[in-house]
This record gives sequence, C-alpha cells and structure tokens, in this order.
Amino acid sequence: MADKALTAVRQHFCREYCVNGHNAAQAYRTAYPNTRSGYNAHGARLIAKDSIKQEIRRLEAKSVLKVDYDIEQCDRQYSDIIALAIKLKQPSAAVSAITGRARLRGWDKDTQVTTEQPIELTPEQAERYGRMADAAVAEQIAGPKLSKEA
Repeated sequence: MADKALTAVRQHFCREYCVNGHNAAQAYRTAYPNTRSGYNAHGARLIAKDSIKQEIRRLEAKSVLKVDYDIEQCDRQYSDIIALAIKLKQPSAAVSAITGRARLRGWDKDTQVTTEQPIELTPEQAERYGRMADAAVAEQIAGPKLSKEA
C-alpha cells in the first residue's frame, strides 16, 4: 500500500520529530494528543513511511540552511559578556563567561598528546642542566644585571 500525502497532523509529527531530537514516541504524543497509549508503536510505524522520511529530510535540510549563528558570533558574545561583567565588577559572571569561551574553543579538554620518548641524561648532563636552571631562577629573582656604561 502506497503512503498517503502528508496530512497536517503528519506534518506536525515531522516537525516535532526534528525539534525534539528524533524521538518518534514523543513526536507522536505531541502531534496526536488524543491518543492515550501506543506512542512507541505508532511513532515507529510513522517513521518507517517513505513520505514521512522525505518530509523529515526536507525539514532538516531547511533547518541547516537557517542556522546562521556560528562559533565566531558566540565567541564575540562571550567577549562582550566578559567585558560587561568586568565593568560591573561581577567576577563570578566573568569567570563563567571565560569558562564558556574556553569550552567553546575546546580548551577545557586535555588534547595535548606527546609522542616524544623521554630522554635519559647522564649524571653530568643532569648536573649541568640543574645549574642552568638554578642560574635562570636566580636571575629571575635578582632581576637583569645592570651594565656599568651609564
């Protein structure tokens, strides 16, 4: 038996299915509010129909074209929120926005993968690198050496 043309209720089912994250039972419950049971079975039956599948593909393609909000816009909004939170002296709001921005950029995940093998140092090399590190720390604490040319 060939699928019938979509009725208004079936179109409503397709829209609900796309909006609710592809839950056919919930979409059926919303589109057919007078039905008291069998949402899973009815939803599965409708989802199997070619006309329903075509309508869902059409709606999803249409919704992809409508999305004009992108990561750059979200990033700009986070920047604006951070600036406003700092201006209003709301540090917790600034921290929340900074955290959101970091998550948006993927900085909340440890993505650094090292493929380098650890190197082994001779005792002499370890001593030399230790002295170099100590000298660098001492220079940071003391500040740069001043020349006597002035």
